[in-house]
Amino acid sequence: MRNRLVLLFLGCALSAFAGPISITITGTGSGMLGANGFTNALITITATGDTINVGNLGGGLFVINPIPATLDITGLGSTTFSAGPEAFVNQTANFAGLATNSGIVILAVTNLGLSSFALASSIGPLSGANNLNSGLGFSTAAGDFVINEITGNGTYQATVDGAVPEPATLGFVGLGIIAFVGCRYRRTARAA
Repeated sequence: MRNRLVLLFLGCALSAFAGPISITITGTGSGMLGANGFTNALITITATGDTINVGNLGGGLFVINPIPATLDITGLGSTTFSAGPEAFVNQTANFAGLATNSGIVILAVTNLGLSSFALASSIGPLSGANNLNSGLGFSTAAGDFVINEITGNGTYQATVDGAVPEPATLGFVGLGIIAFVGCRYRRTARAA
């Protein structure tokens, strides 16, 4: 019985992992980046964070805030967002993307596959309608980024690389191993 409890404890400890997450959102649209206009250009936003920072706000809303993000617009090049936006997923509305810290959507994608996604695993690429706040400016190192319109569907992909145990988890694993070895030692000592 004790061995089963020790193995259960060890198994639970091993399940708590965190890892780097890379999120890529794309869409084709028209707008401005600083003083430069773009028309029907591929817009790619890439954000990187860590799944240990996922916050559960309840009601199927999960966020990583802040999350550093870069913006690439075909023909204009790359830049970074001045203030780290937040990555979010709204399971109830089936959409995920990036928003400002005040919750204003920069760019997001709607897809039914997002209904159980919680920013802690890999998913996609998923294709679906883009969500955005047309005409609003979002601060980047190259000036305000403004999307006036999006054409067609966009994509959303999240990739979690090499899950690493949280520091507290390593302690639990160590305690589990010590307890397991202790139980085995007692059993061997009683048998002798």
